[in-house]
Amino acid sequence: MKALSLLIVALGCAACSTTTTRQFPVRLESDPPGARVFYSESAAPNQSEKKNSYLGETPCVAMIPGTRSGYFKLPEIAYVSKYLPGSATFTAEPPRGVTNSEPLTFTYRGSTGYVDGDRIPQGIFFDFTR
Repeated sequence: MKALSLLIVALGCAACSTTTTRQFPVRLESDPPGARVFYSESAAPNQSEKKNSYLGETPCVAMIPGTRSGYFKLPEIAYVSKYLPGSATFTAEPPRGVTNSEPLTFTYRGSTGYVDGDRIPQGIFFDFTR
């Protein structure tokens, strides 16, 4: 009986360790350099919970929280009997001196208990020359 109790505790700890958060470096670059980059998370489309956290001016490296396996760790919401994944959005404002250009965004889908989301990228490139 004691061995069974230890096994249950060990399995519980192993399950907890898969949901721990760690920081992943994401290289942010743009052409031309000097774009201001922001990060936001949301639990549902068009609902930003963490509004525009400033990450830095390109080129730079930002530390993004994720699961141990490299997926985005984002809020999710219950919808009927399933969960809708959250989303992470990186937005870059054009560098000073760049005209006729709008902010550029990259959006990534989070994970739920049913489906894996997007992995945290090693880098993101914002091209303002187009």
